[in-house]
Amino acid sequence: MALSRSSTAGIAAVALAAAAGVARAAAETAAGGDVPVAPIPPAAHGPWTNALVLKTPTAEAVVVPDIGRVCSFAPADGSNLLHVAAALAPQASGRRSGAGSWKDYGGVWSWPSPESVWPRIRAEGGSPDDLFEGRPWTGRAWRTADGAAVCTLLQDFGPPLNVRVTRTLRLSRLSASLEIRQRLEQTGPSIIPSGPSVLVRIQAPQRLVFPADDATDPPLHPVAFEAPPVFAVTRAPDSAVYHVDLGGEHRLAATASRAWVAAELPRHLLLLRAGETGAHAAQEAAAYVHRGAAHAELELAAPGRRLRPGETAETAVFLDCFPEPADLNDRELAVRTRLLAGEREAASVP
Repeated sequence: MALSRSSTAGIAAVALAAAAGVARAAAETAAGGDVPVAPIPPAAHGPWTNALVLKTPTAEAVVVPDIGRVCSFAPADGSNLLHVAAALAPQASGRRSGAGSWKDYGGVWSWPSPESVWPRIRAEGGSPDDLFEGRPWTGRAWRTADGAAVCTLLQDFGPPLNVRVTRTLRLSRLSASLEIRQRLEQTGPSIIPSGPSVLVRIQAPQRLVFPADDATDPPLHPVAFEAPPVFAVTRAPDSAVYHVDLGGEHRLAATASRAWVAAELPRHLLLLRAGETGAHAAQEAAAYVHRGAAHAELELAAPGRRLRPGETAETAVFLDCFPEPADLNDRELAVRTRLLAGEREAASVP
């Protein structure tokens, strides 16, 4: 179904207004509103007793320092949108065969080095499972003068990485937007490149939207498992829409170098997008989807780069939640998503 001029204009107006709200949230941070005014005490969440609950009029996020993950992200008008496979059974094993100590917690998490360099970690005598999964982080949280809620998580990774990671999570008071800022400081020599990945596991995805170049065929690249069937992917202007109910188990990467990926849920759209430019600005968008498990994982991965001792690198990504109008066709969904991701030229799509 083709978009009418009035339909395009309506989608553009609503999406640009929503994007403007997210931009205002970013501006409130830049204006220096992050002055701490009150600590946020630990609270119980599932089996954990030291969870940090970030809450504003627009959303709530629950951070669990014991596992270094966000276990809940809910807009003010809804419930948790994250899929947390082992929230009540932290001893559960991971989904990867032979995963060792890897725990299938789900939620929102991050790795300090891209998966592509994990063989090097093993060659140096390390185990990515032991290094990255299930380790307790040092966490604290507070409310700010402008009404936002902020949390920091700190972790020192020893050999063979020798890197200190500081994660700052900020929940805006103006929109359902969670900023995830990471600072990596090299604390000693290492041959392992640093490049943080942020992964978000969501429940009940219906369609995924990826950036794509119109001239690239196919628009999505299979990273693992088989390529999706042709009928599960719809091309849209500078984007591609994947239908979860028509596919299977896939891990797909965007062929376009634009750092965002989104998922349509029954009542909301979740958008994972990169923040400002920097040393790790060229983040790659990907997603893991499993129709049978009824969940998907959105991912933004920075390329690995070796840091010198004392050198630092920073990245920032945003997890934005928007109400989703009913009955959008693939083209309408793609145009709306591009606008929300900051691609204003999508407003002129005929």
